[in-house]
Amino acid sequence: MFKRLTELFLQDQAARAAKNEKWIIYGNESDIDRGLRHYSTDLRWDQYKTGKISRQKAIDLAIIRMRKQEQKNTEAGLARLDMVSKAPELTTASIDIEWIRSSTWGYNPHCESWSDNGRTYGRASGCGYDKESTCIAEAFNQDNTMLKILYTLKEAGLAAGMDDTSGSACTGHDNRNIIGYGAGYSVLPYYEGGVGSSCFWSIIKKAGYKIEGYHTKKSDHYRITRA
Repeated sequence: MFKRLTELFLQDQAARAAKNEKWIIYGNESDIDRGLRHYSTDLRWDQYKTGKISRQKAIDLAIIRMRKQEQKNTEAGLARLDMVSKAPELTTASIDIEWIRSSTWGYNPHCESWSDNGRTYGRASGCGYDKESTCIAEAFNQDNTMLKILYTLKEAGLAAGMDDTSGSACTGHDNRNIIGYGAGYSVLPYYEGGVGSSCFWSIIKKAGYKIEGYHTKKSDHYRITRA
């Protein structure tokens, strides 16, 4: 279902592995062994530093270890793509947020979200960031039906020739270019916490839904239906 998104994901994984291999071999300007240390086990690193194995042998072993890790990441990503593609399309969803008082952090949101795919939960605590969008993001990112909205928008954007490339994002990808602000910075989009819930509603409206909400002093309630 997500042919272009899958191709982009596999290309990105291959590029990541190649970049990591160079990092293992050459390190960076301040530390030639930075990448080698990162991908070596404690045993291999000790063997290298004590001269029991050569640097080339340590590099070869680190590359093998790195590629195994990247293969696991690739398999996990492909599994997620498959699960999201098989998830039911959203017809309606409800999001209920209760604000529970904490003696340390004031009121913290506890979110319960229902969609065609079932029920998920999210919560947030602390201060200095948008807690409502954080708890909603946690719930939505566990729900393959809600993720399907993001994946479908990105697939359509890629089919239309749009590009998620970013020179400023550390991942090299920015989903705001295709989906909208709040869809994260990786090839596979996600709901980004702390951005404000209105960002999610804008994205979901773009996908052809409407959002209704009502609020009380200690709760917030949203309902998503087809427009």
